[in-house]
Amino acid sequence: MGASFKEESCDILVAGAGVAGLSFALHCADLYPKAKIVVLSKGGSEDSNSYYAQGGVAAVMDLDHDSFEDHIEDTLNAGDGLCDEAVVREIVEEGPSQMRQLMYWGLDFDATSRGLDLAREGGHSAHRVLHVKDHSGKSIVSVLLHRIEQHPTISLRYHQQADSLLKTKSGRCAGLRLRTSTGYQFIRATWTLLATGGAGQLYRYTSNPEVATGDGLALALKAGLSLEKMAYIQFHPTVMINSGGRDFLLSEALRGFGAILRNDAEEDFMFKYHPSGSLATRDIVSRGIYSELASEPNRKVYLDLRHLDQEVLAHRFPTIIQQLKEKGLSPEVEMIPIAPAAHYFCGGIPSDVQGRTAMEGLLVAGEVACTGLHGANRLASNSLLEALVMAHRAALSLGEIVPMDLNEEELEGLDTPKHFPMVDSKLRYLQQLMFEKVGVIRDEEGLKAALAEIDFILKQGVGREESTLADLALENLLLVAKSVVQDSLDQEENRGVLYRSDQVLNQSH
Repeated sequence: MGASFKEESCDILVAGAGVAGLSFALHCADLYPKAKIVVLSKGGSEDSNSYYAQGGVAAVMDLDHDSFEDHIEDTLNAGDGLCDEAVVREIVEEGPSQMRQLMYWGLDFDATSRGLDLAREGGHSAHRVLHVKDHSGKSIVSVLLHRIEQHPTISLRYHQQADSLLKTKSGRCAGLRLRTSTGYQFIRATWTLLATGGAGQLYRYTSNPEVATGDGLALALKAGLSLEKMAYIQFHPTVMINSGGRDFLLSEALRGFGAILRNDAEEDFMFKYHPSGSLATRDIVSRGIYSELASEPNRKVYLDLRHLDQEVLAHRFPTIIQQLKEKGLSPEVEMIPIAPAAHYFCGGIPSDVQGRTAMEGLLVAGEVACTGLHGANRLASNSLLEALVMAHRAALSLGEIVPMDLNEEELEGLDTPKHFPMVDSKLRYLQQLMFEKVGVIRDEEGLKAALAEIDFILKQGVGREESTLADLALENLLLVAKSVVQDSLDQEENRGVLYRSDQVLNQSH
């Protein structure tokens, strides 16, 4: 029996229900009160990278001790020569207004009697990270969801999976094709925003939830768009590996609070790799940990919280401390075992700060986008900042909403989905391959071997209407993996998070 088709239309279609997608929908509802807005979430309300963001949002809120210029300089230093300075300036300078917008929507950032309780994280020269304890992302998403539920023009739908962009024969984006339990659904839209996050599930170890399979990146590739800076993947240095279920991230803010990285000899080893020690940027810390782990057989690395005020620590990081206790760890008497894990894609679909892409009608925001803010390495807590600013700018850029009236024949044909034999084992193999050959430290031999394996698996996919969502996830990850490997091979020097042992280090950083 052939697959069934359902169709509907809207004015604004949003794929992704993290901070970027939700705040974009809210801005659009306020700016265009007559527009029909549909927001699609691949999972449930907790299934986004935004939701798991612990640290907070970086913004210059204390002009007595901080400045836009300092935040800009810190961002440029982390980006290691590949940032677009004009983009950095735009986003940094709009940060405070977006923090006030969040507070207007109902978010209560942590504060003291003197004002906002601003934290300092690795790579920052000042205390400028606004936070809600250690569950900032969860709190922001919860506030946005509450506001969205009050908007009659916004339809938020969970467990929706897009597999293709709809495109007119003139090349304009016209919405999305979704997979359903019985076939497909076409949602046509005047404007489509991809806010689908990254692809952490490409790796064996990741801080990302299971839904992070690079769907938006793959949608762009399938539609003929290019991706940029895909070699630059940030590995979070302090993740509890195999901690039961999802790998558990230990926030950057812990090191800003005073936590120290130590090896099993209890040596504060990071000063061997950088003068900032445990407060160096993530790329440097991840390579330092990787090098330390490789320096001796069975060497282990830990995060040491024992010397900190445990009462204050539990108040500032209640979620983390609770998780540690649930894992049977007592941070007041023992160190926490950690390792680097895939965390954030600095590259993505090229766009400007308004989210506009090379395809008319298609916008992007958040991690799926590549604006030039992050360059070769994202500065801690700049991701939610970028998501919020881009969402606001993208909403303002739409102008008058003119409904599209498209007939079926005006759309380009779509590819048949692929089915992969033994899809689950292929996914596990890909994740291990990427971790070993395309991880924290890479080289040409390993990259070429990985590319050959990826191509071999891709060729095993056969067109079949009855393919599963697991097939789609694997296909998407394979397409993204190929882009990561090819871009890694194209780089001629090491910058930021990209480190090839057979290349020279950029001497400007």
